Amino acid sequence: MGPVEQFAAVGGSVGAVSSLGPVFLLEGFPAQIAAPDSLVVTATPAIVGEGQARQLAGALLLDDGTTVAIQATAIQWQVLGGPLTAINGNGVAQAAVVYQDTASTAGGSAAGVDGNAQLTIINVDPDNFGAYAGDGLDDLWQVTFFGINNPDAGPGKDPDGDKQDNTFEFRGGTVPDDPTSFFKHWIVAAPAGEFWLRFEPWFADRVYTFEETFNLSSFQLVPGATIDNAGAIGTAKDPAAGPAPRFYKIGISKP
Repeated sequence: MGPVEQFAAVGGSVGAVSSLGPVFLLEGFPAQIAAPDSLVVTATPAIVGEGQARQLAGALLLDDGTTVAIQATAIQWQVLGGPLTAINGNGVAQAAVVYQDTASTAGGSAAGVDGNAQLTIINVDPDNFGAYAGDGLDDLWQVTFFGINNPDAGPGKDPDGDKQDNTFEFRGGTVPDDPTSFFKHWIVAAPAGEFWLRFEPWFADRVYTFEETFNLSSFQLVPGATIDNAGAIGTAKDPAAGPAPRFYKIGISKP
């Protein structure tokens, strides 16, 4: 071993930095040394909510299979990939805001070796991403159909010209950039005294209501109404329609 330049106590063992690089004297084994093989970077837990922080830690894996913990401040940190905005000198990683759960990689270097850890950034709030934040539409839905920061993704926009804006298409489950994909409804024959209204598409993850009004100013739920489906087609039934003129509508909500 070349001339020793510095000694330091590391994790109960004595470490030395020489002209050949960092080495560690094995405790209880005089004259036996081990060199760093890699840096083990950990984040516990390895998930972090968007906009939140996670402490990283590091340990040197020596070539004899043992590990030596080192201070986070002794590690050179960097973001290797994914939505981490920064890692400070204390090893605290800051997560960016995301539109879906996204993998990220934090890297570190110490004692001439490198290592990294995988983190998952969790999409905590579905409506807080970039230009789409707080507009009432799920960010993932907007990015899926319109990409990042596209003004056509706005809630009142109708980019496919089918007379149903993005808010309606999001709730209805239709495709906002396809003019052939829109919410449809039509009257079908019903038993005497009843009124049936069919509609599509129907989805199990939506809540549908059948409402009526006699004056177009105030809708209310149809008494005794039922809504069932056959595949993607729903049928709303008014069991006691009566002779008085009225107007119906299908309400759609997406929990």
